[in-house]
Amino acid sequence: MSSMMRYLAVPNAPIFRLYFSGITKICSLTSLQYLNLSYTDISSLSIGLKGLRKLISLDLEWTSLTSIDGIGTSLPNLQVLKLYKSHVFIDARSIEELQLLEHLKILTVNVKDALILESIQRVERLASCVQRLWIIELSAEVLTLNTVALGGLRELFIFLSEISEIKIDWKSKEKEDLLCNSSPCFKHLSSIVIIDLEGPKELTWLLFAPNLKHLEVAYSGSLEEIINKEKGMSISNVHPDLTVPFEKLESLTLRGLPKLKRICSNPPALPSLKKIVVERCRKLPLESFRDTNSSKEVDE
Repeated sequence: MSSMMRYLAVPNAPIFRLYFSGITKICSLTSLQYLNLSYTDISSLSIGLKGLRKLISLDLEWTSLTSIDGIGTSLPNLQVLKLYKSHVFIDARSIEELQLLEHLKILTVNVKDALILESIQRVERLASCVQRLWIIELSAEVLTLNTVALGGLRELFIFLSEISEIKIDWKSKEKEDLLCNSSPCFKHLSSIVIIDLEGPKELTWLLFAPNLKHLEVAYSGSLEEIINKEKGMSISNVHPDLTVPFEKLESLTLRGLPKLKRICSNPPALPSLKKIVVERCRKLPLESFRDTNSSKEVDE
């Protein structure tokens, strides 16, 4: 491999075993700027990898990596760092590391702790880089998501968590002068997956994702409705542009929701919907999907 190589992608199907010799060869690519190690079994950032100081983009999604210690000083030019569904779970130490990456523009991360997620959102320069967020095994009475801090969020996955209520905030300490002109919604959030979430009876906060295209909710035993009428009205009274839910939704999957009775009080038109999958939602009437031209898979 030439030391002048700028881009390297390692095979990602199904799992590529990155042996020591492979690491050594990669580390010799001193001009490397883009490195994709996703779906490999890399478990640590070797000293050699940390020497790739010209690296701009590093993809470590779906790897066995457990720590990013030292990345802030070793790879100072990183603009893109992808950790989604790796074994790196953001903590206070890794937040400090990430803040050292002054050029960071795109970040994908995993979080297990509600306080850590709050800490990330308080550092808006860092939070604004987050495009994919995996929340796993998180337990909290209330979880707050800030639409200003997480303004770049595109994909949200909540898995195996216990959260009684998810609240949306759009206040910004760093951008108070812009609040009057800012939108309270997640402008770029297009995909939300919620699996094995216990606690909430409704998900009315989804109104704050008006550009949502893909929604999957599964195995959340406490869920009774997606949009609660009273909470929905209280939101639309303050934000009239958030009145109609799921206008851009293209794919909807509802699975294993035994208490789910309705999508919302008035069945939404869902004009953009192309595919519906409903399985083991015994209390959900088919009338919930009126006026849709989408393909339907319904398991009674």
